[in-house]
Amino acid sequence: MSKVTYAEYVTRLIRVRSIPATQLVPILRSLLPQNAHLAAVSCTNELIIVDTYANVRRIESVVAAMDKGEPMPLEKCAPRTPQDLPPPLPAPLPKQP
Repeated sequence: MSKVTYAEYVTRLIRVRSIPATQLVPILRSLLPQNAHLAAVSCTNELIIVDTYANVRRIESVVAAMDKGEPMPLEKCAPRTPQDLPPPLPAPLPKQP
């Protein structure tokens, strides 16, 4: 596996055990640059973060410091069916010569 530079953009899932991930989003959002992405997945109580490797590592350590205590039960989520999915994106237009 190749080494990642601190400035390289990465995507990570961060599992949270004792705090609802949805409650962490507004707290952590203020610690991230405007071009970063942060979202919570309530069914699995995970955070999805897209940012530089250095910032993601920093957020992981903040979450680990806050995530102390008894594990909370996960939310029950219904399985997704094909009818729940958005329609597929249209095919890209051919390049003009």
